[in-house]
Amino acid sequence: MDRQWSVRDQHRADVLALLHRGRRLTRGEIADALRLTRSTVSDILGGLLDQGVITVTEQRSPGGRGRPAEVLGIHPGAVRYVGIDFSHTTATVCLANSTGDVIASTVARYSPGAGWEDRVQQTLAAIRDLAVGEVHLEFLAGIGIGLPGPNSASWHGFSVAETSMEPFHLVRARIRELFADEFGCAVLVDHHIRFAALYEATLAGEDERTIVYLRLATGIGGAVLGAGTALCGAHQLAGEIGHLITDETAEARDCRCGRQGCLETVASVGAVTDAWQRVAGGEVDLEHFAAALEQEDPRALRLATALADPVGRALGIAALLVDPDEIVIAGEVGVLLDPTAAIPTSEEETTTAPAPAADTGRKKVPTLLVLNIVTVFLGLGLWWMLSLVGLQIPSPPEVILALIELAAAGTLFKDIAASLIRVFSGFLLGTALAIPVGFLMGWYTWARGLFEPWVQFFRTIPPLAIIPLAIVLMGIGEQPKIFVIFLASFLACVISTFQGVVQVDKTLLNAARVLGAKDGTIFARVVVPASTPFILVGMRVGLGSAWATVVAAELIAAQQGLGYRMQQAQIYYDLPTIFVGILVIGIFGFVMDRTLLAIEARATQWQERR
Repeated sequence: MDRQWSVRDQHRADVLALLHRGRRLTRGEIADALRLTRSTVSDILGGLLDQGVITVTEQRSPGGRGRPAEVLGIHPGAVRYVGIDFSHTTATVCLANSTGDVIASTVARYSPGAGWEDRVQQTLAAIRDLAVGEVHLEFLAGIGIGLPGPNSASWHGFSVAETSMEPFHLVRARIRELFADEFGCAVLVDHHIRFAALYEATLAGEDERTIVYLRLATGIGGAVLGAGTALCGAHQLAGEIGHLITDETAEARDCRCGRQGCLETVASVGAVTDAWQRVAGGEVDLEHFAAALEQEDPRALRLATALADPVGRALGIAALLVDPDEIVIAGEVGVLLDPTAAIPTSEEETTTAPAPAADTGRKKVPTLLVLNIVTVFLGLGLWWMLSLVGLQIPSPPEVILALIELAAAGTLFKDIAASLIRVFSGFLLGTALAIPVGFLMGWYTWARGLFEPWVQFFRTIPPLAIIPLAIVLMGIGEQPKIFVIFLASFLACVISTFQGVVQVDKTLLNAARVLGAKDGTIFARVVVPASTPFILVGMRVGLGSAWATVVAAELIAAQQGLGYRMQQAQIYYDLPTIFVGILVIGIFGFVMDRTLLAIEARATQWQERR
């Protein structure tokens, strides 16, 4: 007897599964699809018709003399899915059938201080009130519940400022348990912002798109969707973005999370309404603010701009971390942040800015380049004038003649090659070691404790003072010269890299953790880009130190090189050759510095410049 019932129950489930796909079939088509006898199918369908689970949707003509066939489908009042969206003050409930059509919906309201137990009970009562008449929950397949952030409420509704709340994952598990006990079906509980982000991804029709979703409503939540999966934050949610500190002034407002100056205290519906009331005066609301924006009220535009700043900062951090294909801003406040361009600085400055001058087709020469050219010629003129008035220095023509003679003899090129090899070898080795050591010192306390005393110790010792010791220990070959250049470059770059890491904005790091980034991702996507300007400045300083050190090293022990050639010229009082060495070193140093400067401009395009 038990086996006969089990088989029938399985057949019944198969029939429902077939119809729940949205198909509408006759009895014969159902029997053929499931390979069941007509009598078995008719028996099962009769029971489902009596219970109101399925219904006759139409009569299909057989095309002959036979009776019209009944086409069966799921009853539109048979609830298959329940969706619940909890906010801080309401719960929106939607009942949907198997085809996804919403059968009924309602909104349950509760006070902001209500605990999760009261919120759940009021929502359960609202669902029962909807299930009347033809609407029934007998074949409910699943419930999806979206929750706000972990600081929304405690279980019993006590103040978070007075008593610490339960771990939110326990609250979430308890909510799932209550709904599962009530309806006996699968229950999915997640952050409602992640649900919304997944919905945005389905609208795009591409599962592989990376989306940053931010909703500015009664609360503020955000989600990052990558490859069809919502990333989780520190509390296994993504809504903590609403509790990033964005206002660090003395006037920062208290947040319900117990801190001050959270993004929610600046850009939520309540915060924006309060801010607009202070600006406009009287009892105004968000709709009044929206109307003022529509009319381009300068006060409203300035307020929208002030709101866009912290919101844009949060989105910028998210974009820095995940490089999204799309950024979606939603919610009642989010839709108001569009008209924020051309904001006058005061109420009187409402005139339209003048139109830009027409393009004449000629490219304007940068002022800085013009000044560079002018100062070079002024310097050459001053040098020539000093040589003519009796100062014991060679004139520019004499130096150029000496340069041509050294180049013709091949000596100049050999000296340049020898010095460049030493500079590049020491500089590249020094920076290659300085960057990881600087990162370690800035990121890990233990590394700072181990390395910083030695770095600071050797920084106080001029690299030139190390040259005699290096020669004694390493001989007079290339090793001591490259070593002292390496040391000079390393010390300049390691300090700069270290400072770059420790000065990374803490808000960036906290926001990255909020968005679910691991330490490796934070380091690669936040710390390294933020430290890059410091690293390149350190490399530029290290390059200058490398050239200064190579000349000193070649003065002591070398057979080739610009420093060696200048030393030999000193013995014979050959001032033009000394000037040739100075000019060549200066030119190569300048070109290499400009190269690093161009790399810096390319690598830090995001940085504001003057």
